[in-house]
Amino acid sequence: MRIIRLPVVVAGFIAVVAIASPAAAQLSLGPVDDQGQGPVPPIYAQGLRQNLDQPAAPNEGDQPSTLPPKGPPMWQVTPRVDLREELTDNVRNAQTGRQADLITTLTPGIYVAADGPRLVGNLDYSVGMQKFAVASDQDNTDQNLFGTAIATLVPDAAAVELRGTIFDTAHTGAFGSIPTDQLTTSNRTSTYALEASPVLRHSFDTFGDGELRYIFGQTWFTGQTAATGQTTSGLVGVGTLAPITAATHNELRGTLDTGDIGKYFSNTVTLDGQRTDVSGGTGSNKEGLATDEIKFHVTKSFALVGAGGWQTLDFSELPSENLSEPTWYAGFIYEPGTYARVELNYGHRDGADSFNGDLRYALTPITTAYASYSEVVTTPQQAILQNLSGAVLGPNGTVLDATTGLPISLNNNEFSLQNDVERLRTFQASLVTDLQPNRFTLTTIHQEFNSLTGLVPNDSMNGVVGEWDRQMTPLTTMTVNTGYFLQDSQHTHTFNATLGFNHQFSQTLFGSLDYNFAYVDSVSGGPNFYRNSIVATLRKVF
Repeated sequence: MRIIRLPVVVAGFIAVVAIASPAAAQLSLGPVDDQGQGPVPPIYAQGLRQNLDQPAAPNEGDQPSTLPPKGPPMWQVTPRVDLREELTDNVRNAQTGRQADLITTLTPGIYVAADGPRLVGNLDYSVGMQKFAVASDQDNTDQNLFGTAIATLVPDAAAVELRGTIFDTAHTGAFGSIPTDQLTTSNRTSTYALEASPVLRHSFDTFGDGELRYIFGQTWFTGQTAATGQTTSGLVGVGTLAPITAATHNELRGTLDTGDIGKYFSNTVTLDGQRTDVSGGTGSNKEGLATDEIKFHVTKSFALVGAGGWQTLDFSELPSENLSEPTWYAGFIYEPGTYARVELNYGHRDGADSFNGDLRYALTPITTAYASYSEVVTTPQQAILQNLSGAVLGPNGTVLDATTGLPISLNNNEFSLQNDVERLRTFQASLVTDLQPNRFTLTTIHQEFNSLTGLVPNDSMNGVVGEWDRQMTPLTTMTVNTGYFLQDSQHTHTFNATLGFNHQFSQTLFGSLDYNFAYVDSVSGGPNFYRNSIVATLRKVF
């Protein structure tokens, strides 16, 4: 079970940001864009950072070859307020008895970024206050937050990393790429997650570079958190699906990277111990891991990788899944330049044989392909923290994958949010083409999980999402989004399409007009509805 790698108040988060490190810049300072949104951060693939000083390849596209230069500390604070009117023909997402409504949403927000010799961090926070003209029982106030910070205490020796998020998700699943602001109160779960990590680093002249990292992670949930689904045999004495509950994760990890041993070899030793405590017990576990990874550098761009070690996994309420056994994997890394990286390995981990890999490749100067596959034993709470550790902040609070720069979800809206322990398999691939003034993105995903507790039915889903952005004039942009998902357990089909136009009226006033169509069809007792919405938004930036 791998976790590699709340804000209680926003002010506390910003206070930590104020002493952050330049080592891993994930933000961009600058003016808002033509939609009144904060700037898009530069994206640096974690696996490529050590080679950012290589000469740029001819077809590497827009990938920067160096990190941004460091100067005096810089701050950007951009408050804003949105006024949004939505006219919908199905406010309750009902199959019958459809009800039209006018929804008014007032959303104050703020974007904060800082960059300096001891400071890297950014944060976007907003509060949406929804008022329904007819369905007043749906009135709600929702928060949305994403922020990261890295605080350098002693250069090259001690730092503190912090990540936090607040977001809404579909409690019952089967919501696909439909905007979560269309969730009804009975299906809305608010998720809070925090990860804090003090880090100590030291270079041993003889043995290599060492790092000692402690990771504290916390998740908790409000709104709709009750159990969903049918009664199951599951764990002894449980009998029904477990509602989602808070979880605390603690981990201590030490690594020693010897660097190059001779001309062809490098070596990394890892010792890792972690414990996750889930309120109510379901999913609580302890893990120990010791591995030694060796790389054989066949050429400058190609290396063979092999690792071996020992893993223990102990579930407090699932002894049948406990293990204490050898773990290993073998594969290769191909990295001809910053424009491409391919890694694939096969091995035995978490009690099963599996593949693991990722790909980033600039096919042409304007088209880049991404792909990844992973298989892990995890809980919903740990999966959220895992996704959080690999994400960065995009414009207007959008969460982006740190490797690809594409939007990601920290929780899967296709699966119900329940306490569970599951073996999760995920394959995802994307193509991105920048052909100014157009940008095309196509992403496909396959995900399946097998419940190890029996509390949640096994499930799988397939989805595809496409986006077309076009700069129509210097002040006007058009966006077309479509998404289709197929969930297996309830044979649920989810389709969503949005056509939007954005216009800049002045340096500080922005507007948008969107049409959204959402359709959900289930044949096994799941949700069935369709919904049309017209949304007009004005944004004032201060």
